[in-house]
Amino acid sequence: NLEIVLSVGLIQFCKKNSNNNISKTNQHLFHFPLNLYISNNNEIKLSFSEIENPYSDFFFLNNSPIEKEALTNILDTFEAKIIDLGFEYIYENDFEVLISKFVQKISDNSEFQNSVLKPNSDFYKEDFFKVTFSPAINIKQKKPRFFEKLADSIIEYNNTNENNSELLNLLLRNPEISHTNSLPKSNYFIDELYEKNKQNAPSLNAKEDFSVFFPLPYNK
Repeated sequence: NLEIVLSVGLIQFCKKNSNNNISKTNQHLFHFPLNLYISNNNEIKLSFSEIENPYSDFFFLNNSPIEKEALTNILDTFEAKIIDLGFEYIYENDFEVLISKFVQKISDNSEFQNSVLKPNSDFYKEDFFKVTFSPAINIKQKKPRFFEKLADSIIEYNNTNENNSELLNLLLRNPEISHTNSLPKSNYFIDELYEKNKQNAPSLNAKEDFSVFFPLPYNK
């Protein structure tokens, strides 16, 4: 369940948590899976994987005060380039521009430092984002990406076929069909998670961030 990746685009961020302590974040935004090969001479060789596509891991930003539209535009650009170029996108000037010019737009309280070195871990400002290239080879837990592939295949199939959407609406709990919902709760994430913890998630908005959800309440 582990993978070796070349991670690029480091974001440093700190904030006060619910206990009024400073919580520090050091996470890379983009990851390029690698192959590892050990020769007969015990030489370690790394190469970009041609099976696993590069991906972005932005979940550490979910509960931070960012411009969600700016982040969405960054991720959409990255994914489109990966579809066209695969891991070779890392060699493109456009990728450098994406990190140096656009990632910092996720917040007005941010800056980009043109560095490929490991940053000073003591550099922190509360509610401030610092962005650097800072490439690093990491061994990290491999997260399942099958749900993203499933969602993409559903969208593609739906765009090319005439479908009865009742089952899809049931799975996603489309708020427009709430009058046909036999379950008392219309949205598990709002009722059970957000409302009970919203004091710890001031950057989230119930109407904007939880319009649809998966899975159903009884699958929790």
